[in-house]
Amino acid sequence: MQAILERADADVVRYGGISVLPPAIFFSLLNCHVKLQQTDSAELIWEYMLSQGIGISIASVNLMLQCYASLGRVDMVQALMKKCAEEGIAKLDIQSFVTLIDAYSKSGQTVSSLEVLDRALQSDIPLNIRIFNHIISGLAKNGKFAEMIKVLVFMQEKEFLPNTATFNIIIDLFAKQGDHENAFAMLDEMIKRGVQPNVVSYNTVLGAYGRAGMLSQAQDIFDTIDKMGISRTVTTYNLLISAYGFQGHMQTVLNLFEQIQDTNLSPDRNTFAVMISLHGMHDCYD
Repeated sequence: MQAILERADADVVRYGGISVLPPAIFFSLLNCHVKLQQTDSAELIWEYMLSQGIGISIASVNLMLQCYASLGRVDMVQALMKKCAEEGIAKLDIQSFVTLIDAYSKSGQTVSSLEVLDRALQSDIPLNIRIFNHIISGLAKNGKFAEMIKVLVFMQEKEFLPNTATFNIIIDLFAKQGDHENAFAMLDEMIKRGVQPNVVSYNTVLGAYGRAGMLSQAQDIFDTIDKMGISRTVTTYNLLISAYGFQGHMQTVLNLFEQIQDTNLSPDRNTFAVMISLHGMHDCYD
C-alpha cells in the first residue's frame, strides 16, 4: 500500500497535482483493508483520496461507513455522513443509512430502525425490499422481535410486500426459538399470500419439527418439498436423518442415507457428522 501511495505522490509532483493512477486502484485498496478490518490503513487511503481529490464515489463512502460500523463507532458513521452532506463529497444512498442501523446494532445502542428509515425518506432516498430484508434480518438476529414487527408494518404501509426472503427470515426466527407452530403458520401464511416458498423455507420448518421430535410432521414437510416440484438438498436429508436418528429409528436413517446416494446429491461433511454422532449414541446401527 505504501508503495502505491508513494507512486501517487510522485505523480502529483511530476504532473502538477495530478495522479495518473486510476481511482479504481484506490477503491480496491480501500475495499481490501475494510474487509480485513484494518481501520488505520483504510483511513490512510481515505484521507489521501480526500486530500488529492481522487474520484470519491458513494461506494467509497459506504466502504468507510462499513469500516466504522463494524467497530460499532456510531459517532464516526454519523460524522462521515454529515461531512458528505455538508461538503458534497458524495450523495448518500440507502446503503449509507442501513450501515448506520448496523452501527447502532453493533454498538448495542438503542435506536429505532424506523427513525433512520424516516431520515432516509426525508433525504429523498428510495427504499427497496432488499434493504428492508437486511434490516429485518439484523433485528431478528439480535432478538429485537418488537422492533422487527414495527419495520414489517412500516414496510407494508410503504407498499413493499414481503417476498420469499422476508418470510424465510421470520420462519427462521421462530424455528430458532423452538416455536415450530409459528414457523409452520408463517409458511402457511406465505403460501396463502401467493409468495412461493423455496427449499430453505421448507428445510427450516422441517428442522424445527425434527428438533421437537415431531417425526410425522417433519416427514410431511419432506414429502411436500417433492410434491411442490422443489429439489431437495443434502441439507433436507440431513435434517430428516437427524430427526429420525435422535428418536432411535436407525433403519430409517440408513434408508435415507441410501436415498441421498440414489439421487444426484452427495453426502457432505454434515451428513457424516450426524451419522457418526448417531453411531455413538446407539453403539451400532440396527
